[in-house]
Amino acid sequence: LVEKAAEAGAVVRDGVAVTDVRPDGVTVDGEEVGARLVLGADGCNGTSARSLGLGGDIVHCVALEGDVDALEPV
Repeated sequence: LVEKAAEAGAVVRDGVAVTDVRPDGVTVDGEEVGARLVLGADGCNGTSARSLGLGGDIVHCVALEGDVDALEPV
């Protein structure tokens, strides 16, 4: 999806520090960048959601799953 967006002319910035997200742009590595559309893929607890006031009172948790071979001593 990222490659297709870049091919279509989108500016893709990976591995940067986003400190603020607004409806009209973002702050990336200390630089104000204006944008008509911002896609934040940093998760439900990320800067994008927090900056835009999304999630609010929702409590998010982490689930872990593991497989253990029952025939081997633990």
